[in-house]
Amino acid sequence: MSEAEPDSCKTRCERNACALGVHIVIDGFKIELTADELIRHLDKQIQRHHDCAVECDTKRIRFEAGAQICDDENEVQLAACWIGYGDDLERRAARHKRHEAALAFVRDRILLHEIYRLGIADLRELGLWITSRKPVAAD
Repeated sequence: MSEAEPDSCKTRCERNACALGVHIVIDGFKIELTADELIRHLDKQIQRHHDCAVECDTKRIRFEAGAQICDDENEVQLAACWIGYGDDLERRAARHKRHEAALAFVRDRILLHEIYRLGIADLRELGLWITSRKPVAAD
């Protein structure tokens, strides 16, 4: 690489573009989905939120009745020692119902035979962008 070119120009294409004064910019991550693909995915997400809301409501009702809420020993212990457990289940169920309603609203307004270009924020909102809650171990 000649000294006239900046260090950031590494590939041949980048060097050629840089020599011409053209700088290549990628405007973030975008993905294109057909309306059918998007509707199928939204249907799955809506069903998942519906199932989670029903599960939370069922656990809350069982908790309030004094019955065993589930087979998970950790959750049984949590319910036994946390007085606000029923309220938390109610909040979680309400959150899932809000997500279900919002996703159904979006799904019902998708125009068929269109291509949708989605950015990272859109993908996160629709549950297509996976975020890890666990820190990744450094090698």
